[in-house]
Amino acid sequence: WFGRVTLCEPGEEWPQWQARAMWPLLQIVTRELPFCPDAIDDLALIRVYVSPSFYDADTDGGEGWVVRASPTLAGLTPVADKPHDSTIKPFHGRWELIETDYPKHDDLPPELPDLLRESYYDLGLENQDGIKVGGWPTNIQSDICWAPMNRHPCRPAYAFQIDSDSKAGWFWGDSGVDYFGRGTGEH
Repeated sequence: WFGRVTLCEPGEEWPQWQARAMWPLLQIVTRELPFCPDAIDDLALIRVYVSPSFYDADTDGGEGWVVRASPTLAGLTPVADKPHDSTIKPFHGRWELIETDYPKHDDLPPELPDLLRESYYDLGLENQDGIKVGGWPTNIQSDICWAPMNRHPCRPAYAFQIDSDSKAGWFWGDSGVDYFGRGTGEH
């Protein structure tokens, strides 16, 4: 689901941000995915919520977000939408396998020969945009930097992205994308 969360852990409270119900942004049932990346292959359900003041404030750095995950669907309970003032139009998505997805120039491996790096744009290899799990991130201005100098103690691995979606009325700034990763480090 985009714009809706339908399942939760027993007794799980709807997340709040500054005494307001958060907006449900995305629910992923991993068994419905045609491909599941290693970063989330041990999870059954992922729920992403965003602050209702998202458009009014800078929410970079993890503030104003709640990401919840469940390792199994067993025992989860249906949840009715908590009354919230979300402007997102909910819709049930359908996952499809993307056979070819190529990195943006910023994600090219450093060992790639300079000649290929210089002509990469001319090759016409496309990065698939949209809401997607796995594949290559759709970088807007540069590669993903999980922390200053890319030195996040959890060493996140890219797992999925949530793109702007005009039919749902959801925009990251000027049609941007947000990336979600999962820690691979010891922290």
